[in-house]
Amino acid sequence: MKKLYLDFDGVLMNTNVLLHEKLAESNIDLDDVRSKTEFLKQIDFKSLLANALAINNSMEQIGKLMETNMFRIKILTHVLSIQEAEEKIAFMKKHYPILDVVIVPKTFDKNTIVNPKDAILVDDYTPNLRLWEEAGGIGVRFSLTKNGKGFRTISELQELIEMFKEEGVVSDTSY
Repeated sequence: MKKLYLDFDGVLMNTNVLLHEKLAESNIDLDDVRSKTEFLKQIDFKSLLANALAINNSMEQIGKLMETNMFRIKILTHVLSIQEAEEKIAFMKKHYPILDVVIVPKTFDKNTIVNPKDAILVDDYTPNLRLWEEAGGIGVRFSLTKNGKGFRTISELQELIEMFKEEGVVSDTSY
């Protein structure tokens, strides 16, 4: 099995879209990192998730990935608050109780919290993928428009099956 880390926001759920809408409604300048961060820390993430939609049937497609036995899947997600972490964990436990959710404080890079060596990260944010690959991991960009920005790209999680079936997934059961 190959280690597979899936980003939450912008890959599994459309929370990024909802957060940007809330920022716009509150006239928060997206370039003002401090104001944006402080505003997002105050978001009621339980309510946000109640209104969020799965992207391209992502929640069902996790099940398809699990059925192949090709991947050991974990969710790897940045958070700005404890409440956001709690709600993301609760959300995933409701849908896939056996999947671990690895919480990454926004001030840390994902590749410093878990070992990316030979592991796959599916993320919509290219700086995360760049750092991941620099640390020896395999970056796959999630993009609905298939804009890879230099990375392998998928717009549906099930595309990982063909992508890595052709390469011959190496067994790795360590985490």
